[in-house]
Amino acid sequence: MKGRFSGGLSKEEEFLEKYVFYDLEDLNDGFDSPSIKYFSKDDFEKILDRAEFYGLKIFGIEPWPDRQFFNVRVYEEYDTSADNPEWYRDAYDRFLEEGVTSYFSATYGVPENLLKKFLI
Repeated sequence: MKGRFSGGLSKEEEFLEKYVFYDLEDLNDGFDSPSIKYFSKDDFEKILDRAEFYGLKIFGIEPWPDRQFFNVRVYEEYDTSADNPEWYRDAYDRFLEEGVTSYFSATYGVPENLLKKFLI
């Protein structure tokens, strides 16, 4: 699973840590697997901006308000590619409209060309 890991960091996870999650606060205080990062509304908006900037794939967004599963939205529901920011921005906006304001998590994919460019 991309963006969720155990043990040593994969190249994708290393990229996410260095270029996407830097300076953001992981809200996972032990309520879920330590490999799953959760973010506030403001921090998750930064993640979406960075994902769009780098052309990352976001396969799904899963908020856990009150540390309880709420819902999940995946790119397949939008009949588009995982790297199309229209789908993940719409999914995020819909969660906000439903009252979710924190504990956003996602699964990510980092294109091979970025790994080669930034991690060699």
